Amino acid sequence: MNIECPFCCALHWIDERVASTSVHYPEFGICCERGKVRLTPLSVPPLPLFHLFMDDTPAGKEFRQNIVQYNAALAFTSMGVNIDRSVIGGGPPVFRIHGELTHLSGSLLPEAGTQPIYAQLYVYNSDEAYRCRISRNDNLSLHTMNTLQQVIEEYNAYHPLYQHAYEILQQYDSPDYGIKLCVLPENDPRRYNLPTADEVGVIIPGENSYAGDYRDIILHLRPQYYHSQRDNKDHLKLQRINEGHAAYTPLHYVVLFPYGEAGWYQGLKVPGNPRRITLLQHTAYRIHPRPNEFSSILRGCRLFQTYLVDMFACIDQDRLHFIRTQQPKLRATVLNGIEDALSESDDHVDLSQLGQRVILPASYRGGPRDLHQRYLDGMTVARHSHVISRRSTYS
Repeated sequence: MNIECPFCCALHWIDERVASTSVHYPEFGICCERGKVRLTPLSVPPLPLFHLFMDDTPAGKEFRQNIVQYNAALAFTSMGVNIDRSVIGGGPPVFRIHGELTHLSGSLLPEAGTQPIYAQLYVYNSDEAYRCRISRNDNLSLHTMNTLQQVIEEYNAYHPLYQHAYEILQQYDSPDYGIKLCVLPENDPRRYNLPTADEVGVIIPGENSYAGDYRDIILHLRPQYYHSQRDNKDHLKLQRINEGHAAYTPLHYVVLFPYGEAGWYQGLKVPGNPRRITLLQHTAYRIHPRPNEFSSILRGCRLFQTYLVDMFACIDQDRLHFIRTQQPKLRATVLNGIEDALSESDDHVDLSQLGQRVILPASYRGGPRDLHQRYLDGMTVARHSHVISRRSTYS
């Protein structure tokens, strides 16, 4: 694996080249699509974190073995997922989910009587935050946890933003007020620049229901609640970080992105090119090794695997969102829901159960039309092979 892409310098095997190119002048499409995708190289992590990634010492080995747990202890956001625990066996571990995979953000202060978690620890005193993290992760190295916490507090761009938002919201101390972190219009439109600590001051009074779009992150000082009519209990209302937000990955994978480098976002384009970079293209570019780039993602061990599963889920969610919003343009034959209901029930039709059907095109892998086409292709290959074998027998 020593053949460099002539456009982005990613390393490949020679057989990965585009079929139309020669062995002497190979070009590759899976890394940058032959120069159509260009991203800023990842920065070398701070020196203490660099040694943990690279050194063959007991501390480095222990860090890489428990890197998922270290990352969870230092992350700003939690992972929201409905895990299917019905798959039990003695084979390799299975991680199976129902529905979407999301990153969730809570208030800047914990609920009364509970310990602070995730981003709440970054507005506390460093010593107190360290004690909280260690109390929940007593199997981890004290020195490594302290080193990682200092790295995030000193280098991560989101740490001062959350602290400044906390200071502003403390002046109001009202659950009806929130802080909106979003892109500023005067910033460079080609990059998803973060606002500086002095620019965090967009107050949203009296709009607890405001969710914003993919560009926004709404921060509240106190926990928000909603009333459930089903069980008559109050539950915490966590805000979902949209997968199209540039902070989706750096807020959760703080060990892989110690500086808070912006991730993929909807509308990301190559400078001077109107074509949009998709999440699949962005992820493929990031997971290819390059000799002139230190990739903490590729050195993330089990956290790298978690990152891949997360990005695959986001890619699939982005595709499904596109299909759902582009149904008229896809010219899909949509069956009327009322006709379907009448065909299944002759005596009673519950109109509350009727909705709009979303048709998955054949281009969506794993959909019914895609599987049907693959079945027909397989039967065609089998029939062709059978005909060839019979001709060989008779000849």
